[in-house]
Amino acid sequence: MRSGSRGVGILIVLLLAGSIIGGWLGAYLGRAFPAVHLLQQTEALGLTPPTTLDLGVLTFTIGFGLRLNIMSLVGMAAGYLVYKRY
Repeated sequence: MRSGSRGVGILIVLLLAGSIIGGWLGAYLGRAFPAVHLLQQTEALGLTPPTTLDLGVLTFTIGFGLRLNIMSLVGMAAGYLVYKRY
């Protein structure tokens, strides 16, 4: 089956799953093997603190944040490869 015939939703789910599993794996390996502490270091990206728009009657709060480590990026790459292969 070609990857173009599927929706973007499956790609997003695979990327998120790979990122989450890779993040957990990186945190575990960083604690289990202190010599590879690089796996545990994270980089935060996004809108922190969230942005608030107060219209008097209605208030919107918009925020987005990512905490990535090396293994979460590897997991995202694995999710992309799974998407392309199947």
